[in-house]
Amino acid sequence: ESLEQSRKTRLLLTNAFARNQWCQLEMTMAQHRLIEKDNDNLLLAVMEDIEPINLNPRLCLMVK
Repeated sequence: ESLEQSRKTRLLLTNAFARNQWCQLEMTMAQHRLIEKDNDNLLLAVMEDIEPINLNPRLCLMVK
């Protein structure tokens, strides 16, 4: 509900976030909303260098 009601969504990317499955789910939901609404409402803030082991393909795409 929060994602649907928000005008903007900010994801703070850390290694802990990248390892956490719930955070991954939230990121996926935010991406789906971005595609569904066709607007630029997602802000990704990289807070630290992300270890390669923590980067899944979806996260790599977002960082690019």
